[in-house]
Amino acid sequence: MRLVSREQSEYRALYRTRRVGNYEVNVRHALARGSSDRKPLFDESRPFLVELQSLEFRDTTADPETLRQLAMETGGTSLDEGSLGRLRALTEAIPTDKQYIPHETTEDFWDSSLFLIVFLGLITTEWVLRKRWDLL
Repeated sequence: MRLVSREQSEYRALYRTRRVGNYEVNVRHALARGSSDRKPLFDESRPFLVELQSLEFRDTTADPETLRQLAMETGGTSLDEGSLGRLRALTEAIPTDKQYIPHETTEDFWDSSLFLIVFLGLITTEWVLRKRWDLL
């Protein structure tokens, strides 16, 4: 622990937790010398909660330089409050023709209902034939 204020006897320490949840800090102080009834000076406990903090909400101010760099790297455009007049021209530059996105669906044959029906049919046919020919 590190002494922060001598006047208020305030100490601070950093501890990196391994998971989120409820924790409790216990502080005990006892005299090194003296009778057993005078040794403990204080014994305090305080609960606290550790939660995940979203770094996105830690600093919500705009970062125009990073936005400009991101727009440049991705082929986009970065606008600030002075260039909002170009917004109309920018929206008109977006193509209006339909975009076709190919979509491929893959389904495993083993998980299909058709496989279940065929499998049950074959097993049932085998059982019936074995019964008929006295192979069971």
